[in-house]
Amino acid sequence: EPGQIIAFFDQNDPTNIIADNMNVTIYNSNVQFDASTMVVSFIIHTSCSRNLYLKDRFAGLQLVSFTNPVQRTQQCFQDIDLSFDITTTTNVPFELVSLVTNVNGELYPVDDDDLPDESINPSDPSTFPQSIEFDLTDAPMSYTATSTVVGRTEDGVECTASASVDIFVEELEDISVAPSASPV
Repeated sequence: EPGQIIAFFDQNDPTNIIADNMNVTIYNSNVQFDASTMVVSFIIHTSCSRNLYLKDRFAGLQLVSFTNPVQRTQQCFQDIDLSFDITTTTNVPFELVSLVTNVNGELYPVDDDDLPDESINPSDPSTFPQSIEFDLTDAPMSYTATSTVVGRTEDGVECTASASVDIFVEELEDISVAPSASPV
């Protein structure tokens, strides 16, 4: 399926390398490996003159993550931590009901269990972190993260506030090479 992450090797085995002209076959099963469960088969061509890079494409697949002893895990995904200082401009305390961040149309709601239990008082603002994962395979790209917080006073009156931040993700540098038979 598009967007599905497929692991080719056991990352805990240091002998795993991508060999020259390696055949790779992906099956839709971890039990039966035959033509009826085969999804795609392709050859990864490597050479002494070219390393593998993140975002390289092989047929309909794209290299988005790898691990090697020198660079550890390199991937096309990055968590960005947003931090919210939630305050009230009135003298009325309120309970935080919801916090949702919209990043280019994709919603990241905060689980109700992760919201603070205590009321937010005028003299005691609350800081709340939220982590958003960005897919860097489409970089460079601009994102707008709009967060909306909903609160409720002790009288049951709801209040809402929103704030936005623009995020620009640049192209990945070509320093992230996969473990291969090629020199690094």
